[in-house]
Amino acid sequence: DGAGALTSLIAHAGPIKGKRVLLMGLGGAGKAVGVYLAQTIGLSGELQITNRTEQTAQTFQQILRDLCPSTVIQWPPTADVMRRVDIIVNATSIGFEGTKQEQSSPLEIEACNAISKKHFVFDLIYQPDQTPLLRAAAERGAQTLNGKDMNLEQAVIAFEKTVRAAGMSVAQETIKSL
Repeated sequence: DGAGALTSLIAHAGPIKGKRVLLMGLGGAGKAVGVYLAQTIGLSGELQITNRTEQTAQTFQQILRDLCPSTVIQWPPTADVMRRVDIIVNATSIGFEGTKQEQSSPLEIEACNAISKKHFVFDLIYQPDQTPLLRAAAERGAQTLNGKDMNLEQAVIAFEKTVRAAGMSVAQETIKSL
């Protein structure tokens, strides 16, 4: 998840070194993305971390301490937090189609209203194409990206690793048999 998300984000948002990034959600994908973000943001940037369970965020912050400056913020993020960041990354399931929260955003209305054209909003969710968060961000002029490209990048990375591990001749034979 981390490598695919980072590749996708940089392809659409440009370089992120030195940026101020908000990461919402620290499940498996959120943690993977968080490590890749922290490595790339570097010491000149900052990662704001929030999770519904604050202890999870505090523990994760300790993992990142040598990678980039990071701050744990309360859930849900406020409008003030939105004003202080450049990139917003949603790694929660809030807004995912087919869940109880598919019509919801991880941000309350005041925080959504603080999003502007200066922001880049990346929602790891790929279904629906435009989550409530992405819709709200687009309405306020922000650039947005859903998780489809991230999933494609993950597939490419997995394919390359598999071919490298198995060897090209095995991969060619497998494809011929299809």
